[in-house]
Amino acid sequence: MDATGVCGVSGTNTSPPTLLPVGEGSGSCFPTREGGEGIRSFARKLLLLSLLLCTTLAHADTRWHFRATIGVDDGVLGRPGAAIFRVFVGEEKVYESPVLKAGDNPVTLHIPLRSTDTLTLEVADTGDGHGGDWGNWCDARIQDDSGETTIWLSDLHEQVLQEWISTRKDRNIVGQPLKLRGRIYRKGLGTISGSRMRYIGWYAQWQEQERRLRQEEQTAARRLQFLRLEGNLRGAQLLVNSRPVTALPVQVPPNGTVQVKVTLSKGQSLWRHPAFESLRVRSSRGSVPLRQWHPDNIQLLTTSSQTPNLPILNGSAYPGASGVDGEVQLTYRTPFRQTAAALTPALAEARYTLQMWCAVCTPAEPALTSRHTTLSVAVYEGQTLRARTRLLSAGETQSLPDISLQGNAPLRIVVDDAGDGNLDDEVYIGGAIIDHANRRSGPLTSLPYLLEETSQEAVQVFHFPTSEMRRSASSLSVSLGSAFRVQAPAQLVLEGYGAVMARLHRSAGLVREAEFLWKAGKASEAVERLALARNLDEGNPQVYRLRAQMAKTASRNDLELQAWKRLVEIARADLPLRRQAKERIAELYRLLDGNRPEWEFRLPPAPPPNADIDALVQGIWRLQLKPSSPADDTQTGELRFTVPRDRSGWWLQGCIDTRGLAVSASLEHRQGDLWRSVWRVPDSEPQQFPLLEYQLSPGEYRLRLQHDSTRDNVEGAFHVALSLLVSQEKPASPSQQWTYRLRTDGSAEVEVTTVGTIALSVPFTADGVQVEGARYSLLPPVYEYLSRLELRHAQVLLLQPTDKGATVRFRWLDAAYNVPMTRYAPDRKEHFYFRSLAGLGKAQGEMEVVVHLPEGTGEIATLVPEPQSREGSTLHFRLPQERVVVVNAKHPQMDTRWLSATYRRMSVYIPDTPFYRRWLPEYLALLVRIYDREQRVVGGYEPEDALFVSLTAPAQLSGYGGATWGGPRSETWIACTGRVGPYNLRYEAGGDGVEAHELKWVFLHGVGEGLPHWLQTGAVIYIEEQGKLAGNTAFPDVWYQRALRVGAEGFRKRFPKPPTPLQWSDSEFRQQPAAQRILGEAMAHEILHSIARRYGNRVWAELFRRNREGKLGLKDLPDHERNRRVIDALVEMTGDARVKQLFKGWGFRF
Repeated sequence: MDATGVCGVSGTNTSPPTLLPVGEGSGSCFPTREGGEGIRSFARKLLLLSLLLCTTLAHADTRWHFRATIGVDDGVLGRPGAAIFRVFVGEEKVYESPVLKAGDNPVTLHIPLRSTDTLTLEVADTGDGHGGDWGNWCDARIQDDSGETTIWLSDLHEQVLQEWISTRKDRNIVGQPLKLRGRIYRKGLGTISGSRMRYIGWYAQWQEQERRLRQEEQTAARRLQFLRLEGNLRGAQLLVNSRPVTALPVQVPPNGTVQVKVTLSKGQSLWRHPAFESLRVRSSRGSVPLRQWHPDNIQLLTTSSQTPNLPILNGSAYPGASGVDGEVQLTYRTPFRQTAAALTPALAEARYTLQMWCAVCTPAEPALTSRHTTLSVAVYEGQTLRARTRLLSAGETQSLPDISLQGNAPLRIVVDDAGDGNLDDEVYIGGAIIDHANRRSGPLTSLPYLLEETSQEAVQVFHFPTSEMRRSASSLSVSLGSAFRVQAPAQLVLEGYGAVMARLHRSAGLVREAEFLWKAGKASEAVERLALARNLDEGNPQVYRLRAQMAKTASRNDLELQAWKRLVEIARADLPLRRQAKERIAELYRLLDGNRPEWEFRLPPAPPPNADIDALVQGIWRLQLKPSSPADDTQTGELRFTVPRDRSGWWLQGCIDTRGLAVSASLEHRQGDLWRSVWRVPDSEPQQFPLLEYQLSPGEYRLRLQHDSTRDNVEGAFHVALSLLVSQEKPASPSQQWTYRLRTDGSAEVEVTTVGTIALSVPFTADGVQVEGARYSLLPPVYEYLSRLELRHAQVLLLQPTDKGATVRFRWLDAAYNVPMTRYAPDRKEHFYFRSLAGLGKAQGEMEVVVHLPEGTGEIATLVPEPQSREGSTLHFRLPQERVVVVNAKHPQMDTRWLSATYRRMSVYIPDTPFYRRWLPEYLALLVRIYDREQRVVGGYEPEDALFVSLTAPAQLSGYGGATWGGPRSETWIACTGRVGPYNLRYEAGGDGVEAHELKWVFLHGVGEGLPHWLQTGAVIYIEEQGKLAGNTAFPDVWYQRALRVGAEGFRKRFPKPPTPLQWSDSEFRQQPAAQRILGEAMAHEILHSIARRYGNRVWAELFRRNREGKLGLKDLPDHERNRRVIDALVEMTGDARVKQLFKGWGFRF
């Protein structure tokens, strides 16, 4: 989609017949209006209308085809996920896939359509839960018979019939590239089972897009008068309307098609071909480089055998701007529109100046460079273009140093993906706005912004220069401070930035005053100044730093903890201040917990400096990774050692326990004064638990480890463990064989036999760990406040064999479970669920798993994957180390051991293990706080008997991965693994979110029946928000500030006039596109939030109570009458007639 918001349609020549010939010389090929229309002008218009009508009728009679490649995304390899794909044309089901799982061969669809047909796509569950059912409609498009016209489904508006998680366009369901069996697809739809989308009027939508393109082209042609291509082809071939051009300049007609063919070699980037340095487009309003145009199609015509595994677009390999060897053709449509969009009008007088820079994100390792990036960045003031970059590709930057602004319209920063999907289209955008009148400036990242055309997670804000940012912008001569990291396509909208800059300036002054008053002994006045400063700028990190210092002086550990947490969560703090806050948060948790350790563990010893390799293989060593300076976001550690001549040709094998973090690892050999890399992690990609293998030569070596803190938010220093072996022969790849002997109490006797140096996961709930034949270390994951870790459920056992192999034994106390107390899942009363442990790391190949089912096991309901063999109750598997075995089988005598606790009308169940006993009081206190807050929010409602069941493995109810039945006898299942422990309770971002989310369904019954859709939707989010607030974390405020409030402002911007879509019925609202529904849900919450902020939470509590008791009489009323009664009740309860004006301001009519 380009900067004007027009969806791209691929094809080599999809425009209507051109009316004006290609000019052979200079001058205008499009007439200007300088008088009467005349007969010629009228005839030309008549001919135009006739041809457009013929073209439309021809397309209407054309046969169309729906094409796609379907499958379950590679992102769930190793997880029990499966999906069924269905396609409907009209009401007729024309295709149903077999059950597809991750790793299965993709299926290519080709289904005939008529232009009047309705297309419906469905991804269905197979009865084993939604988890892992990531169904991809890759390359989903509608094409005509010739294949020249392509309509991408991700560029159309869909009607959502059913959706569990919002469909992602051109990405999988979690925002990663669409990927099937290792092949990446640039465009398509990412869904999860439970998705059903309908495309009504897709042909009319495409016609409207084409009409708008033609209209914009004609408007631009009248403005620009003529268009001429100038410069030197420098070996490129140029075609205008399919006619070869041998000499420049050449005239280009409106709606003409321009094609450029270039031959690339030696991995040359497309935009570095000499032709794009020379070719320009000239008009009566000025000229622009051809690189300012966005190609509608980039096609690989010929290629060499060395061409890398390119992503797929439109059924074939797509080079984008990446470096390939071969002939590439670029096709451009609507040349006048493209040129007009790149021309910047002059501004006579400016109040503000924007100094901005852009740098395509460039990862650390060359192999990870964003090869397929094709994007541009434009700056608009309102609808007026102020500046625009050229098309940027991998490794490129551009500075826009002096963009003049009047300040009378919103500032829009538009990141365009050039219409070919958004694979690797990510860019850093930084800079500052200068206010000339008040002589102040402020960074872009300090200003609040709205998002359009994208989701919130597509934009990250860094308030300090990260390593990747510095690397990406290294060619720019600018001082880096902070920047947005934006995934195309996106629009950042900044409104009222002048007033915001004034507030930020005043807030900074108030903090300085407060610190002076505090140091002068005037604490109460300092507190007042800080409160004012926070109200003006709640993202000011100095507010929370000073609050924390004042709380520490007053010995208020609780208030100090809260202040430091707020600084990390919402403030624009630099890296040294963030690290200071996180270190103090960990100290304060220990103090508040009576200095009880979260884990009992001991780090291995430090290695001797510059040791001989023979000394290093005598034990397991620790290695510290720390930043080289307080402002460095990369932690680095290194181990130096020497290899004597008698070890020449020997093999080194090593495993690194990274404790759940992904690190880059390389082995370097010293050659004179230089270090030469001789080994690095495969694909140069950061990995957890990398495996080192290298044949040694004599000399000095260093093993270097680096950790990028922006990947997981672990920013402080930490230790890893290292195990090394040397052998004269090349060592066998590490191997592991797991044997589980399940017992009728849900526990399992686990035995693991291993070969080589290897890391194993040992659950926190394991008991009696024994190791034979190896030295070992047993370390927990690295936890830090707001860190994001995958390894939550286990410690890491790192082995260094002292013999040919090692054996590990432990008893896993909660390996399997049934749920005898359930009311709604009879298949779990007499069935047990077991999920094996996955291997650690990527380089350890397959592993053998043997499962001995407990005596008395009956029919097996679920068994994933299929075993290699079965001998009675013993199952044998061989599977990739990242995959797991899942068993769900009948066993009436299974007797799982549970801890239980009761609070009011809620019973909490959790597996009975020493680890969970340690954390149950803190976990129960969390649930109690949430229960009490949500109970008050709905006006005192309580269920008759609520069950809150925390399970060991991922929760598996029939057909759903964790569910709640609301009502008087509600029941909730969630996974406690990784949650009932310090990570969830103390360090995880929004750690109480799942509990607040699930308990809200318990209390939602308390709002009563018949609420208008907007109030029901708002209540769902509002009750959850209040539960999160009760969880004693500030993170829900971040949710409001960064998502809900922003979404509400976006809703107001999109629907500024009544009537509001909030007044639609539930069915109408649910059929809207995902982006619109998200904004509407945020606005529904904003209404409840605004009323509560003005009149207190008691207002909604009282309204819900009255409705529950039937006093509002909303059931079966028309929507407008329900709205009127709700608003009248609010007026009565608040005693304020101005409530009606609030609702009128939100677009309500009643």
